[in-house]
Amino acid sequence: MKVMTSIKPICSGCILIKRKSKSGVLRLYRYCKTNPKHKARQH
Repeated sequence: MKVMTSIKPICSGCILIKRKSKSGVLRLYRYCKTNPKHKARQH
């Protein structure tokens, strides 16, 4: 998983999900069903 400063969907299979970490920080994750290399987290 890459850690990036800005996250946007790359292809039509990319999904953006907001999740809270243990410390309570809201983080943005990108998952992709068609290409798993697109997996990333916003810094």
